[in-house]
Amino acid sequence: MSTILVTGATGKVGSEVVKQLSASKVPFRAAIHTPANAANLKGLVTDGVEFDFNKAQTMKKALQGVEKVFLITPVSDKMVEMTSNFVKAAKEAGVKHIVKLSSLSASHETTTLGKWHAESEKIIQQSGIPYTFLRPTFFMQNFTRLSLVTVPNFNEFEIGNHVNIPYNATAQEIKAAIRKHKVDSVVFCNPNNPTGYYREDIEGLASEFSGIKFIVDVSFWDFIGIDTPQLPRGKNIVLIKSLGKAYGLCGIRLGYIASEDKELMKKVEEKVPIWNINSVAEAMIDLIPPHKKEYESSRKKIIEGTKKMYEFLKTFDFLTVFPTKANFVMVKSKKPLNFNVKCCDNKTGLDKTYYRIAYNYNYKELKNLM
Repeated sequence: MSTILVTGATGKVGSEVVKQLSASKVPFRAAIHTPANAANLKGLVTDGVEFDFNKAQTMKKALQGVEKVFLITPVSDKMVEMTSNFVKAAKEAGVKHIVKLSSLSASHETTTLGKWHAESEKIIQQSGIPYTFLRPTFFMQNFTRLSLVTVPNFNEFEIGNHVNIPYNATAQEIKAAIRKHKVDSVVFCNPNNPTGYYREDIEGLASEFSGIKFIVDVSFWDFIGIDTPQLPRGKNIVLIKSLGKAYGLCGIRLGYIASEDKELMKKVEEKVPIWNINSVAEAMIDLIPPHKKEYESSRKKIIEGTKKMYEFLKTFDFLTVFPTKANFVMVKSKKPLNFNVKCCDNKTGLDKTYYRIAYNYNYKELKNLM
């Protein structure tokens, strides 16, 4: 099996590549620029080598016996020059494939970073070495190193480096977990999806841990009550909301992120793809303000209706019904529910006996379906 050289091995992406290669028992060599930063690779690297894009001799040594490269170059005004020097050395060493971590901005070159990546890609293309270009938008790891995630939750929140904690953990338990795991962010869905659990302590927690980001998915906030409470506020609070949930248009992929942290918002804005929403979603935005009255009427009916559906579901002795502050009710059933209803077996901590039942005005028909 051929050896893979990983440059930037101590960085956020590089270290994760190293972990995956190590776990898969794939032979690799870690190119390390700053040995002092290699502590996070302890126990993972058996073949590490000092590396500097500005020193030809270190590149030559690192490339000996290497057939494939995962190439991460520093974000620098010398990126193109570094890439050129490295590709030349790689060609001389007989490298057969380069995978370059690039950027989505390379496709339209509207930013300086995009131009650097685009020029670097051209150098690799012109070298004749087979290549693969990875063009991500941005990585959440650029904003958070380790998250404390309340579960069950929206599954994608569990993709990055994280530690789980039950959705209904007390404030004291959350505080203890923050201190124990030294996380730099905490993720809530409030009200929680799929349990419907609502908590009022987030702003207080954020105030106590001012150096930690509190990321709150408030997609179901509109259904907490007729009088909607004020959203949690604080410079270290980041709100995320999918408008598809409230308006019943989940496929439209429309939502927003908001925070009092202007520096963070500027960074996010810089990374948003040039075509970040489609024309259908854009038309939907224009339709919202003129129909606010109708939306409010519908929202209130759904809140009252969900309360009635909750009481109705409690009449079934084979169901354990969870209190809710959303437009759905989670139940645990002693028997399978064989109709079109959301099974929660893909949610952390739940199994195929848990179901999320969205409110519908004809909910009493559930009696026939049950």
